[in-house]
Amino acid sequence: MKIEQVKIPMDIIPPSRVKLVKSNGETHYGTQFKFVEWNGDEIGSRAKQMHDEPQIGYSVIIDPQYLSFTWLTTPITEIISDTSDNGSRSIHFKTKNSEYKLLVEEDDMALWDNTLLDGLEDL
Repeated sequence: MKIEQVKIPMDIIPPSRVKLVKSNGETHYGTQFKFVEWNGDEIGSRAKQMHDEPQIGYSVIIDPQYLSFTWLTTPITEIISDTSDNGSRSIHFKTKNSEYKLLVEEDDMALWDNTLLDGLEDL
């Protein structure tokens, strides 16, 4: 006797709406992001506060959770551009170690549009 297995579709992983692209092509996806203000000058000091907007000295944290996260940058040293267009936002910035583009989308499929990455290939 064969037992029929019924498969129930489930979306247990929320769709990515945040994409952080490093200048070397390394990419990290998440569902949320924040900017971390530090008590001291560097990571290693305690986090002072989370913010919704970037500022020099803040780090970008992807998917912040209690005692875990997907990715944390070193502090921002320069904000090259911060633009919004048609429900998407692009923040191009440098840190002490790297250069990044943070892409935030309302439309999940727009994350796959490589035109949003214009400018990184020139690094």
